Amino acid sequence: MASPQPPDAESPPLPSTGFRNVVSYLIFIHFFFLLVSIKSKTVSSGLEQDLRERAPGLTPYVQLLGMDLSYMFHLTYYDPTLSEPANFRPSDTDFFVEADIPQPSGEVKKVRWPSLDVRPSSRYHRFERLVHTAAVEGEVDNETPASLIAQGIARRLMAENQCRSLTLHFRRRILQNLMLPEGSLELAAEKARGLDDPANFPAAYEANAYLTSDNKVEVAALKAASNTAAPRRPAASGSSSTGNTNAGQAIPGAVKP
Repeated sequence: MASPQPPDAESPPLPSTGFRNVVSYLIFIHFFFLLVSIKSKTVSSGLEQDLRERAPGLTPYVQLLGMDLSYMFHLTYYDPTLSEPANFRPSDTDFFVEADIPQPSGEVKKVRWPSLDVRPSSRYHRFERLVHTAAVEGEVDNETPASLIAQGIARRLMAENQCRSLTLHFRRRILQNLMLPEGSLELAAEKARGLDDPANFPAAYEANAYLTSDNKVEVAALKAASNTAAPRRPAASGSSSTGNTNAGQAIPGAVKP
């Protein structure tokens, strides 16, 4: 029977027991904070809420690591019963900005923001939430937050497209209402509506933006919640270049978010 081999004299010594205890404690704290953060952001109990509010250092820790987020993901809170019978509009539709940028030739270039190729995808979702906030606030005539966001978007698009004025259309993307009674004419009409139908993209908030003589961006709202449908085939002029694709993308044909 072979005798056991002596330990390798070159192998480093193990960390001390105290050091390993500290590391184990820190790992436990990390996963404890993470678990409480996730649970308290979903359907949570009173105990989980109390743990989140009273655990020392939990809130700053999860905020520092970017974990203080909602972990509940829904494509939509789709509910036709909350919509207007004559004009179906789900309450949580997606939004995007369509900018009309005048060209020296007198034509208009259409640019979408945020563009669909924004990377990483988390940037796109943050931009979309900005547009969502401006559109919803503008639709209910809460002009201050809507105009502030519109100013920031206009400033970026002006810088990238070398223009001094443009018009912003904050458009919502209407979903098809497929929860109507089977066999009804309304359901047949919804199914027949194409994805690029202009009625799918009404404007919730619109504004003209321009640069003043001291290079400040001013925004003037157009009619509130106009619900103006996007044109079916907007002009394709100037669609060959839009500058930074992370901010805007020319729309050569029908608007398809």
